[in-house]
Amino acid sequence: MRISHLIEAGTASGALPPVLRSPAGSGDNDLERIEQEVFTRSLRFPAWLSAWLVRVDAHELHHMYPFVPGYRLSAIDYPTENEIGWWRWVRGAKRLPGEVFLFQNRDETGADI
Repeated sequence: MRISHLIEAGTASGALPPVLRSPAGSGDNDLERIEQEVFTRSLRFPAWLSAWLVRVDAHELHHMYPFVPGYRLSAIDYPTENEIGWWRWVRGAKRLPGEVFLFQNRDETGADI
């Protein structure tokens, strides 16, 4: 099955709702799956490691297309906005104090990780 068929089947079948529901179910914070990209980050690993890890590094794509198996995510032709090389991320994360890393976002810290 081609990846385009998986995407079409996942969105048209109704098997998954098109939105991420807020925990309270109020509807105030519901997000379309495609809108979740801005809230997720992906670490880019070397191709051999990414394949071995079944593409868990495609975190943004996983949130946007949860019906596509992890090993097929690399076939989606979509440029992710929040992808960063794993080594750059490690170096940047180590420069931040732990409480800043855990409890602040990159807008608050100015760190581009």
